[in-house]
Amino acid sequence: MFLGVVVVGTVATMIGVFREDDDLFKERLKPPIQESQPLADKILASLLIATFLGLIAFIPLLALLNCLKLEGVNRANGADVTATFPTQ
Repeated sequence: MFLGVVVVGTVATMIGVFREDDDLFKERLKPPIQESQPLADKILASLLIATFLGLIAFIPLLALLNCLKLEGVNRANGADVTATFPTQ
């Protein structure tokens, strides 16, 4: 539900803004690293993009490690393995 609201809001904003300003739309379609940028900007943009993608790739690994850790604790205590997440 939340993701649907975000998508609809994003599309509505894009239609509203880009319908009147075609140059802005063309500028937004350009890649984040361009030839005309200074070298420092290219390096900083590359580091930010790599960090962002690394964090996105790391999230499932953290979730998997958390599940495995909790599963091991539950097995050691003789609990049912299906109940891996503690309830509050």
